[in-house]
Amino acid sequence: MVTCDQTAERATEATLGPALKAMAVGHRAAPHGCAAGIARRIGAGAIPSDMPTTYRAASHAWPRALVAPLRVALAIAALALSASALAQPDLSPRALEPEELDAATVQRAAARFELDTIVYDALTATGVPGAVVAIALGGEVLVAEAYGTADVAAARTLTLDDPLWLASLTKTLTGIAVLDLAARGELDLAAPLDTLLPPGSVPAAPAGDDTPLTPWHLLTHTSGFDERLLGTAAFDAGPSPPLASLALPPRVEAAGSGPRYGNAGHHALGLVLEAVSGSNAEAALRDLVFDQLGLDSARLFRPADDAYEAATVPGHAREAGGALRPVTTPTVLDATAGGLRLSGRDAATLLAALTDPEPTGPLANDVRTALLTPAARAHPEAAGTTLGMAEGWLLGHEVVLQAGDLPGTHSLLLIVPAYALGLFVHVNGPAGETGAWETADGIRDPRWWLAERIVERFVGDAREAPPAVPASALPADGRVESGVYRPNRVARSGPEAFLTLTGLAQFPVRVEADGSVVVVTPADASPPRRYHPSAAGAYVRAGGGDIVAATRGPDGEPRIHGWLGLPVTLERVPPLERLELLLACLLAAAVAALVALVSWPLGAWFRWRGRGPRSSGPGTSLQVLRWAARIQALAVVAWLVATFRAFDVAQRSLALDPTWWPAASAALAVVTMTGLTLVMVGALLVLSGARDRRGPPLRPRAAFHVVLGLAGLALVVPSWVWRLPPWS
Repeated sequence: MVTCDQTAERATEATLGPALKAMAVGHRAAPHGCAAGIARRIGAGAIPSDMPTTYRAASHAWPRALVAPLRVALAIAALALSASALAQPDLSPRALEPEELDAATVQRAAARFELDTIVYDALTATGVPGAVVAIALGGEVLVAEAYGTADVAAARTLTLDDPLWLASLTKTLTGIAVLDLAARGELDLAAPLDTLLPPGSVPAAPAGDDTPLTPWHLLTHTSGFDERLLGTAAFDAGPSPPLASLALPPRVEAAGSGPRYGNAGHHALGLVLEAVSGSNAEAALRDLVFDQLGLDSARLFRPADDAYEAATVPGHAREAGGALRPVTTPTVLDATAGGLRLSGRDAATLLAALTDPEPTGPLANDVRTALLTPAARAHPEAAGTTLGMAEGWLLGHEVVLQAGDLPGTHSLLLIVPAYALGLFVHVNGPAGETGAWETADGIRDPRWWLAERIVERFVGDAREAPPAVPASALPADGRVESGVYRPNRVARSGPEAFLTLTGLAQFPVRVEADGSVVVVTPADASPPRRYHPSAAGAYVRAGGGDIVAATRGPDGEPRIHGWLGLPVTLERVPPLERLELLLACLLAAAVAALVALVSWPLGAWFRWRGRGPRSSGPGTSLQVLRWAARIQALAVVAWLVATFRAFDVAQRSLALDPTWWPAASAALAVVTMTGLTLVMVGALLVLSGARDRRGPPLRPRAAFHVVLGLAGLALVVPSWVWRLPPWS
C-alpha cells in the first residue's frame, strides 16, 4: 500500500517529470480519498492493476464525484442488455457485450452525464448563447461537447467542428513553437532580440538599462514593453496585414523587471518565428505545431476560404434590453498573440496533448514541462508566468492556464498539473445582468464559473485556511504597505496613457491591525480579497488559493506581485502624482466648459438688450475669443463623454472597446488644439487691449475669457505631466 504522498509524487513524476514534483507534493489536495481507498479500488478491480500510475493517481478523486452518474450509466447499460435479450433479433440494435463495458467507456459516459448537467445549468443561469467544453485526463479526451447556439441571428446550432476565435490562447501555440525551436537547438532563448530581428525593429532600451531583451523575456511577459493597450486590432474584419507592418511598442522598463501582460511580447515572438523559419508566421506554426498535433482546423490569418469564414462562430453582445446580437470580430493585427481560430474538436486534441504523460511532437524534449512549470521557481521576477502560459489558482489547486478575450467571445485553457487534468471552455457571448451565480471570488465570468464547477466536481475543493504567521515575521521589504496601487505597466510616454484600462484602474490596499492585507479590485470586479502572512514569506488568500508578494521598485516605492485573473505587478501611486493632477485638469476643463456654455445664451441675451461688445476695437477680439471658448467647451464635453464612456466600458468588461477608445483619443487631440488656440487668442486679446487706448476698456467679461484661456492651457499640461518622474 502506498501513501497519499507517494501516490501524488508518483503521479506527478510520471506525468510532468521531476521539475514539477515539488509543486504537486507541496500543493496537492487529495479531494475525496486516501491511499487505503485507492488500494481497495485497485485490489477490487475497479481500476486495473496494470493501469499506469498516472491514471491510478489522477482518477482517485472520481468515484465520489461521479458515483451517481456511474450508477445511471451502468443501469442504462444493463437495461440495454436486458432489452436486447427480449427484442426480436431483426429489429433490435446490436447490444453491448459485457466485456465492452470497460472502465474507460463507463468513465466517459459518467463524464458526459456530469458535463451535460453542469453546462445546461450554466447556460440557463448565465444566459450565454453557446458554449464548447472539453475535458482531458492523462492524455485522453474524456468528453468534448458543443452546446447552444452558434449565431442567434441565423439560428445556427453550435457544433464541435465550428471554428472558434481563441484570442489570447494563440499565445500558448506560439510559445510551443518557440520552445520547440529552442529544444531542437535552432533558437537560443537567451539570445539578444537585436541579433534575431532586422536592425531597427527592436525598440531602444530605457535610459540606464543595459539588460539585453531576449525571447525568454517575451515568453514570460517581462520584456518591459509599454503594454497600455494589451493588444492591437483593426476596426473591421479585413485581411490580416504582415506581422512586420505593426511596429513594436516602446520599452518603458528594464527587461526582466516584472511581468506585464499584453500582446507585444508574443507579437515579437511571431517576428522571431518568421525570421528563424524563413516563412510567414502561419506557415511556421503549421509546420511546427498544427500539423504535428493534428490541429487541421487551425487558421491564424484572415481571410480563410469562404466555407471556413461562414462557419466561424461570431461573438455576441447584448442590447440595452438584454437581447443578444452577433458582432463582427475585428482583425487582430498582432496575430501570433491573439488571431488563432480552432474548432472545438481540435481544442480537445490540443488539451489531450498537453496532459499526455508521454508528450510527443513539439511538446517532447521537456517543452511541455517548461510550458507547465512556473517560471518564478528559477526567476522570481517572472512571478505568475510560465514559458508560454500563466500560473494561477482555482479552488486551492495550482493551475496553469491561458485566457482569451475578443469582443463577445471568451475562451479558457486550464491544466491542473497535479492530476493531469485539462479543461477547455469557450463561450460566444456575455452573461446576463441577472441571475444568482458567481465564482468563489465573486466574479461573474461564465468561463470561470464553468471551470470552477467542473474542477470542483472532478477533483474537489482544496482550499484550506493558511497557518497564522505574524506580519513581523516577514522581511521588511516583503511587507505590503497600505495605499492606492495601480498596474505598473501604465505608460508614461504621452497623454493618451490615461485612456487605457490600466491608467485609471486603481486597487486600494489596506493593512489591517492583525497584519492581514485587503485588496479591493477596480469597479468592484470581485469582492475584496483578504490575504494573511505566511511562513513562505508571502501573503496567502484567506480560505486558500492565490499568493501575493511585496517588493520595492527601482524608485523605492512598494510593489505587489500576484495573480488577479492575470499575472500582475501593482505599484503604489504616490500622493498628488500624475493621475490626481490629471483628474484635476479634467475637473478644471469641465468647469470651464460649463461656464463657457452658460455664457453662450447669456451673450445672446446681452446682445439682444444692446449691451454686447461693439464690432470694432477689442470687442472683435472678444467675439473671436468667445467663439473659441464655445468650440473649446464643446470639445471638452465630447472628450469627457468619450473618455468616461470608454472607461466605463473597460471597467465593466475588463476589455478594450474598439469603438470608444479612438473616439476618446480623437477628442483629446481636438481639445488640445483648441486649448492652444484659446491661449493664442487670449494673448492677442491682451496685446490688443493694451495697445488700443482709444477703444472701450476691457470689461470684467474680458478677464473671464482670459481665465478661460488659461484653463485651456491646463489641458496641455497632462502631456508634460506624464513625462515627469514619479513624485514621492
